[in-house]
Amino acid sequence: LQAVSWEQALDRVAAEFKRIKEEHGPDSLAILGSSKCTNEENYLLQRLARGVLGTNNIDNGSRLYNSASRVGLGWSIGFPGTTNTLNELEQSRVIMIIGANPVTSAPAVGYAIKRAVRYKGAKLLLVDPQQTKMAPFAHLWLRPKVGTDLALINGLARVIIDEKLFDEEFVTRRTDNFTELARSLKTYTPEHVEEITGVPRQDVQLAARIFAGAERASIVYGNGITQHVAGTDSVMALANVAMLTGNIGHRG
Repeated sequence: LQAVSWEQALDRVAAEFKRIKEEHGPDSLAILGSSKCTNEENYLLQRLARGVLGTNNIDNGSRLYNSASRVGLGWSIGFPGTTNTLNELEQSRVIMIIGANPVTSAPAVGYAIKRAVRYKGAKLLLVDPQQTKMAPFAHLWLRPKVGTDLALINGLARVIIDEKLFDEEFVTRRTDNFTELARSLKTYTPEHVEEITGVPRQDVQLAARIFAGAERASIVYGNGITQHVAGTDSVMALANVAMLTGNIGHRG
């Protein structure tokens, strides 16, 4: 490999695009965008694909990254998106972060959480196998083995049901299939969850009690949940925890 100037690199890329198009046709080319690009940058990217290269083979990772949320939340709560505003997040008494590092991936969200914890007395439940910049702010830090989030979430739901910490009025009036959910969680005892995740059973129980005991609690999740083979199931499991505790449809 050898370092070259941007001008040389761009000339080479343009020449290769032209050669491939001439030899194999425009449909032999494809462009992949990114959620990290601005709207304007992605617009120009599709103009390059369709207007210059003549191909409709253009896609964006966001279509796949967000599919777990779109399907999971759509099935669970009927709305495939966030249920509260960023300002309302600061009104939460408990915030659970799972599969996300908002300080680096969504700084505005990370800042709101820090404000809620530092200045408004919120408790932070952090679920992450790695130490992130949110760890010093955590009231309780759970470190599950990589890929075991679904078991941990179901374990939280099991504790909430077993200890009757759920919002009975909300569950009765606003949800369906409570009995089926309870039955499906039968194997997710704190002891079994500890075996799967490595999280001590007492921490699983404590996290469930803290979250369910809050007047207003929020869940913040990210790609660590959605970009996984069990992404959709994990999103639905998080929605179950939110609904069990009545944390859908009100501020914070």
